[in-house]
Amino acid sequence: MTLQTFNCPGLWMIRLTFLFLLVTLASVPAVLADDSSASPAASSTTTEVPVTPTPPSASSTPGQPIQGGVKMVEVSLENLRDLGLDLKHVMSGASHIYDEVNIAPVSLQTVPEVIGRGIVINIPIGTTPIGPPAPPRKSRLDLAMHEISPIITLLKTDVDAFLSGQQRLDIDENTRAEIRPVFESWAKSVTSMATVLTSLDTLTAGPKFDNGAISQAAQQLQANCKILQKDLKKIYKTFQREGKKSRKS
Repeated sequence: MTLQTFNCPGLWMIRLTFLFLLVTLASVPAVLADDSSASPAASSTTTEVPVTPTPPSASSTPGQPIQGGVKMVEVSLENLRDLGLDLKHVMSGASHIYDEVNIAPVSLQTVPEVIGRGIVINIPIGTTPIGPPAPPRKSRLDLAMHEISPIITLLKTDVDAFLSGQQRLDIDENTRAEIRPVFESWAKSVTSMATVLTSLDTLTAGPKFDNGAISQAAQQLQANCKILQKDLKKIYKTFQREGKKSRKS
């Protein structure tokens, strides 16, 4: 049997077109793979521009007091009671200092008295110093000084703030005019106490103690405390009266 060969030009064209399509389809995944392996930074690169922070202005800074401003202080009866307790602590500390530097040996004075038949007893009627005061104990002086020093320092700081105008009582002008003489007396006594405290700091430092000078300073503190307590009572009555008026209105 003899095979016949067909010489058909159109068949060869179909074969060449088919091969061309196969080669084209085979090259598409490779191209896609090359594109996907490219660096992402190349297509999504962004330029960061540095931002310089703007410093806040002085007027917008929170927590800073206004320069030249006056702080208004509200006064309540509870604050005045606390102030009275502070004065009691100063009075107590000054009393302890006075007692410590005035401890002296004494003799007991007695008088005989007869009770019953032949029974005589001696009844004490007083004491008589028989020597100079003993040297004070440094630990006792330090304890009393630690009690009064913070209170007097705080009182002096508040008085200076009011006198300089940095602080002002939040009250009406009528009440302010009424308590002005009392406040002037208060400021004078507090200033005197601060001066005495400075002197006591030196007198109680040791190692040698001047009992007479320390005793005199302690008495001065007690005198100033009594004046302050009287002034405080006047201020307390004034604010108590004003409080009753405000409640009625």
